[in-house]
Amino acid sequence: MNYEDNFVTYEIAKSLQEKGFNWLCFCFYKTNKEGEVYLNSQLSECNIESATISGEIIAPLWQQAIDWLREKHDIHVLPVLTKKGFYQWQIYNKPKGENTVFSFVCYFITNRIYVIEDALKLI
Repeated sequence: MNYEDNFVTYEIAKSLQEKGFNWLCFCFYKTNKEGEVYLNSQLSECNIESATISGEIIAPLWQQAIDWLREKHDIHVLPVLTKKGFYQWQIYNKPKGENTVFSFVCYFITNRIYVIEDALKLI
């Protein structure tokens, strides 16, 4: 596994930042002169203020994105091992102000990109 695989995609990082994600991260996405986006490989703590000033997008780890969804928006993203030995992603959320049980959506896919994108739509 490449270390870059531990960070959310540029599209998800951008969406997270638009939704208010502002945690400290180790990396950020930059755009070169040709307009190509790349993950900055210089590991250092960067925050939303320093990234915004220079036009960069902070790049959280997948786990940071999942933790932020849970802590800030009460949206729980969980991988679950099924009886057949496959993983499925589940999103649980409790609408604000409602005293009901969590609703959930099941995904029978292993691609965490889609489940995070759908979780962000709930914000």
